[in-house]
Amino acid sequence: MYHLLLFITIVYGYSNYPRIVLLPGYGCSVQDYHEIKTTCKENHFDLDIVSIHRQDWFLMGKSVTNPLFWKNSMTPEIMFDWYLDKAKQTIETSLQKNQNKPIILCGHSAGGWLGRALLGNGTFYKTDCPSENYISHLVTLGTPNRVHIDKDLDATRGCLTYINNFYPDAYLKSKIRYITIGSDVKSVKTHEKGVFNKQKYILDSYLTVMGKTDKDLLRGDGIVPVDAMHLDGSFQKTYHDVYHFKRPGKKWYGDREIVQDWLNMIL
Repeated sequence: MYHLLLFITIVYGYSNYPRIVLLPGYGCSVQDYHEIKTTCKENHFDLDIVSIHRQDWFLMGKSVTNPLFWKNSMTPEIMFDWYLDKAKQTIETSLQKNQNKPIILCGHSAGGWLGRALLGNGTFYKTDCPSENYISHLVTLGTPNRVHIDKDLDATRGCLTYINNFYPDAYLKSKIRYITIGSDVKSVKTHEKGVFNKQKYILDSYLTVMGKTDKDLLRGDGIVPVDAMHLDGSFQKTYHDVYHFKRPGKKWYGDREIVQDWLNMIL
């Protein structure tokens, strides 16, 4: 840790630690990430969390009146404008705090691919400026970065299909560093549907992301299959004991030792 702090001191100066903006996952709230904020502070990183609250996710309901919703042809800018606008505002405020130096963007779960939507094709969301002027790194935690090739099976109603079609994999890797974090802690047999309620729930969750599979065994973090988490061209880390969400007595992506690990990957 001494060498990490020395590097931070040399590159960023004593009064300006690396700054991170965290994008909450689907159904999550800003309050779910205070543990990460504390760990970042202990390791001399400043963290701003986009102010998303659980009730905000009901705003997706307005999309059902859009014909594109029923055609599974939605885009993030239409279905998640409320989220992306809040994220953009937080990032711009963080940039000001960071003396207009690019910040680190970290997305948990759906927040990861929504971060990719913010980066876009290299022009940052709702601006005329290059994305690298805003973001130096994109870190995704348990993000379903890949989706079934059949858009009719895209649970995001086409949003993730759109991202993977137009900004595939680590699309801006020549200018922005991508780090994808995943886990294969929970495995489930695909041919044992309905045997155990818990196993069926996990299997259904994995198949919601992947669609049909020829594999006999799927692994993931209990919500997202690990095969969907990593992007070609990214720095990849797969844990074997980390769950998607916080659970009593279990590790998750926001645990102190896990956060310290991926903070070290940034530098």
